Amino acid sequence: MKSKTLLAILSATLIVLPAILPYVSALEFSSNSISLCATDTAVFVTTITNQESFQNSYTVSLSGEGAKWAVAAPTGLTLKPGQSEQLYVYVTPSISALPGSYEVKVTVASFSKTETGSFNINVLDCHSAELTAQQNSQSICSATTAKYDLVLKNTGKYTENFQISVSGQARAWAEQSQSLISLAPNQTSQFSLHVTPPADQTGDFKLTVTAASQNSRALSSTELSLISIPCYEFSAALETNYLSFCEASEVKVPLTIENKGSVANTYDIELSGPAWAKVENTKLEIEPGQSKSTNLILYPSYGVIGGFTVKLKIVPKIGSPQELEFNAISTSCYSADLKLSTKEVKLCPNTENIFTVSLKNTGKFPAKYAISVSGANFATIEKPFVELNESQSEEINLHVNLLNVEAGTKDIKVSATAQDPSKTTVSDSLKLEVAPASECYGVETTSALTQVEVLPGEPALVPIVINNKGLQNASYELELSGDGAQFVQLNPAALTLPGKTAKTVYAYIAVPEGTGKEAYTVGISARMKGSPTVVSTTNFKIVLGHAEKPAQVPQISMEAQTAALRQYFQQLLSRISESIQGLKSKLTNLKPVSPQANQSSTEGVESEQNKTNATNETKTASTENIPIENISEIEKYLSPEALAKLKNLSTEEINKSNKSEEQNESTTGAYAAKLSELREKTLSALLPVKTFLTSTTYYAPNWIWIVCVILLFGVIGYLLRRKDLLDKFNNFLEETEQKGETGEEEKEESSGPSAQELLDSVGTEEKPKKRNSKNKRRSKSEEPKEPEEGSEEF
Repeated sequence: MKSKTLLAILSATLIVLPAILPYVSALEFSSNSISLCATDTAVFVTTITNQESFQNSYTVSLSGEGAKWAVAAPTGLTLKPGQSEQLYVYVTPSISALPGSYEVKVTVASFSKTETGSFNINVLDCHSAELTAQQNSQSICSATTAKYDLVLKNTGKYTENFQISVSGQARAWAEQSQSLISLAPNQTSQFSLHVTPPADQTGDFKLTVTAASQNSRALSSTELSLISIPCYEFSAALETNYLSFCEASEVKVPLTIENKGSVANTYDIELSGPAWAKVENTKLEIEPGQSKSTNLILYPSYGVIGGFTVKLKIVPKIGSPQELEFNAISTSCYSADLKLSTKEVKLCPNTENIFTVSLKNTGKFPAKYAISVSGANFATIEKPFVELNESQSEEINLHVNLLNVEAGTKDIKVSATAQDPSKTTVSDSLKLEVAPASECYGVETTSALTQVEVLPGEPALVPIVINNKGLQNASYELELSGDGAQFVQLNPAALTLPGKTAKTVYAYIAVPEGTGKEAYTVGISARMKGSPTVVSTTNFKIVLGHAEKPAQVPQISMEAQTAALRQYFQQLLSRISESIQGLKSKLTNLKPVSPQANQSSTEGVESEQNKTNATNETKTASTENIPIENISEIEKYLSPEALAKLKNLSTEEINKSNKSEEQNESTTGAYAAKLSELREKTLSALLPVKTFLTSTTYYAPNWIWIVCVILLFGVIGYLLRRKDLLDKFNNFLEETEQKGETGEEEKEESSGPSAQELLDSVGTEEKPKKRNSKNKRRSKSEEPKEPEEGSEEF
């Protein structure tokens, strides 16, 4: 049963598949192969028949090496059952197709089947040519022409246009009779090639002649050989190519030409260069293997200096020419050099001036020179003629006398001319400007101060600037005038200044006591030496100041000094007592001691001070009766040594004061004499100091700069001190934090302060801000207490 089922399925498949799947069959064309030329066309034909029982559509495609030149028509078609139609395939090889065989494949595909077929295209070489030479090799003399006859034949099937070209070593020497030839199939053409090697080119040379079609790839070439023989070779040389010689002298340079060829030849010599160069013989006929010479003649005239190039061209009758080059240097053998010491100057009228003219013979022969001056009739030369040997020089003076010459500009030219055939001339010029008389002479005096304030007997200096505003050197005499001239000395009183320069002199002022005026005027005049006319004057005023009387130093008697010392120590003890009592009540919560005793002691001191002004006895009694009850209040806090020192302090100071007063009275007279002498020395020593302090630097007096420096150092010192206090305060805070705050404070209050601690606390009260900073670290329950009325900052 199963085998029957499989057999039925297989049979159905074989019946249905041919109707569903296409199958491949072969196409047959009218020809399997065709030979043709490029650009020719061939047609291949085949028939397509629809053998199906239904309508079918067909598509045509081409492939293969020759498909790029093939076209199918039609490319697609639809056929009914049993209908047929022809398919045409056209093939046209392009002009660039190379000869050979190319296959073209054709495929016709439909829904049910695919048919294929192929054919071959044989592309023939239908564009060709043939180039030949009647004689491929020739031997000739150099500088002669070889002729080659060539034949070109078109061996192709089409008319071609051929381009003729030449390549190879001798290409530059070749000329062809024709460069473009047009030929029909199997047609020939003859043309020639002429080759002329230069005379200096000998040997074996190769040439290639090519005929290339402009219409196709047709190409043909042939190779030619040329042997150049040196039949006209020659050499030409100068004896030297470089020569240096003097001007105005004749020089001959030999030129030799040798004929190295195999035939006789004629040589023409052409020259290009300066006019004073020429060739002795311009044409030479020379047999083979022989040589002849001629001369190159050089004769520059006077003054022709420098380097020159002379070119010679030797042109043979047969052969190639040669060129030679000669360098000629004509040196100055008749030269000179003239220089003026000054090129440009400005002078004043009515003056006589001398300038130096330097003349040197830079030539190689002795010469005599004539010296001349032009441009101004007031300028003359010292020597009209100068004879100089080789490299010798001489200086001549040029005199310029400007007497009665008007202002203006003159150009004075000095020339030197050699008295020989060279007539060498050299010159130099001086541009002279004669200045107006007002510009040549002038002086200006200027006082640096218009007013000077001095004390009687006090010296002072006033700078006076003397400025020569003219161009000429001038001597001046200085004179004093005015009612203050008697108090002024001027040194120097005469001076000489170059043009456009200035000098400072000093007027010394010293006004004695007892003069009748408080102000004086001084005039300083400058006049040219030997002239009665004053040219310039400057003035300044002297103002007398009033010296203040020295203050009387009051004489303090011994009694007053003693009473003052006693009062000082009493007040000191009182303040110490009050401060200690106030601090004690503040720290130990005790009531302050009544200050009545201190008040009574203060009244006693005042009464004793009044009695001191009367007698010495009262002074002694008051000294012995200093109340001590104030000391007794603090003696319990002081050590015995401190208490004894405090009680004896007043007595010791009084004794010292008595001794010093006796010494002062003995030296009062001597001190007054020394003081007067010191004052005189100080005034004289401070005079340059005062001058320095009143002088200006950068538009400000020097004393202002000194004050600024002092203030600067003072501020720096103050800041440094304040930094030291800040460091101490910080150290104090750090030490306070290290101590126990609660327990130690109670312990200190119970034990009571020592005398030294109380004294230290008096100093610390001057810094309430420090205490406030310490109190801020305490707990909120411990508020800082206000200072009590009995305490006092010390």
